[in-house]
Amino acid sequence: MNTTLPPAGFFRRLGALIYDSLIVLAILMIAGGVVVALMEALVAAGLVSYAPYQDASDLLTGHPIWSPAYTLYLALAWLSFFVYFWNFLARKYILFSDNGKTSYAILFIEKQLNLFSKKSKQPITTPSTNKETL
Repeated sequence: MNTTLPPAGFFRRLGALIYDSLIVLAILMIAGGVVVALMEALVAAGLVSYAPYQDASDLLTGHPIWSPAYTLYLALAWLSFFVYFWNFLARKYILFSDNGKTSYAILFIEKQLNLFSKKSKQPITTPSTNKETL
């Protein structure tokens, strides 16, 4: 298979960056909304109090324990988007270097993505040697 495509131009890359940013923003809004709704439900049930804070947002951004936990949660939501879609792309396309052999960097990235994949036991076949690696 010898398909050579021209490299993506500046505007195509800029469009992809804006597109991914909008998706990540939507995911972060949903993830944050779930936490705020959960906090409001706990306050309504009388299990949690905002005590010195005004509302859920103030608690989640100002509390010494909840603020780092909330930031970590949002970072994991952000990273899970990219891990999922990079895994999707790595499985959909076979990436080769210019000489037709699979690069070790690509194999390393695919192995790291397999750690997070539901199908982590699928072998990666290197086309140059037709050997399977796990």
